Amino acid sequence: MQGNSEGSPGQEEVQINIFMWKVMIIICTLGNPCTIFEQDPVVYHKTEAECMAVAQKKEALLLGSFMDIGYTISISEAKCDTTSTGA
Repeated sequence: MQGNSEGSPGQEEVQINIFMWKVMIIICTLGNPCTIFEQDPVVYHKTEAECMAVAQKKEALLLGSFMDIGYTISISEAKCDTTSTGA
């Protein structure tokens, strides 16, 4: 809630933090620096489990694409990162 609030005297303004999850995929190929991939536009997920399910599918697709064009994958990681939004 922002701005002036017209409530009863003594009433406090309450700020609620809502945590959302976004997909991040890290891929390192031999001879190249590691790259962090995020969805564009960013899609926020309500739970970590929901986000991880999407992240693992996206990681598999990216790894397949990299290997199809001849890259050797040294490290890959699917993860989800939290972001806080005020509501």
